[in-house]
Amino acid sequence: MIIDMLTKSSVSIKKQTETGIWRKAYVNSEQSRQELQTEVPEPYLSEILAAWGDVSTVIEELPESQEPTLLKPTVEDRLEAMEEALLFITLGGGMDV
Repeated sequence: MIIDMLTKSSVSIKKQTETGIWRKAYVNSEQSRQELQTEVPEPYLSEILAAWGDVSTVIEELPESQEPTLLKPTVEDRLEAMEEALLFITLGGGMDV
């Protein structure tokens, strides 16, 4: 395992595996610190955390809610709907009175 590109806010780790080179980047956030503790063995973990200090420097943004956007019909949409309705009524598709 090799610690590559260690800064106060991030680190890149790479290691040689049987299938090739494995590489992963972590940022100095609460979530990445937890990932580091489960994925990176000692002494590499201690070296990274010593460089990062005790406090996270990156705040991960929460994803914005994906509320649907309500679109109002355009004038063209309204005219088309009115034309279809008039055509339907004119051709006898309307209500029987």
